[in-house]
Amino acid sequence: MPIDVHAHYVPPQLIDAVAGRGKEIGVRLVRSGATPPALHFDYGFKVRPFFPRLIEPVAERRAWLDEQGIDQQIVGTWPDLFGYGLPVDAGSPPFRSFKPRPRRLSSSAPPGSEPAA
Repeated sequence: MPIDVHAHYVPPQLIDAVAGRGKEIGVRLVRSGATPPALHFDYGFKVRPFFPRLIEPVAERRAWLDEQGIDQQIVGTWPDLFGYGLPVDAGSPPFRSFKPRPRRLSSSAPPGSEPAA
């Protein structure tokens, strides 16, 4: 049972949440032409644009796993999204909506920002 133990994924739900509510906590989704979107934090940090494999649809991720002969994948979000400079009272709403589902996976988040059970 091959397992990929180090993978990153940003689900569309997180991107949608930031697009719809990010400014409430100081995060903006920035689009530029045909380039994939990026996040900009009001405290100054600008995340590079998401690369295609990072934001691919779950069905494409599953197909790629099958092509590679990988049975399971352990997924964490992209560390650039941790938002350590956000005010403490802003919490981490993007992590609360982070529910990766490429294939019965674990997800990881930085200390102090774990989603509520």
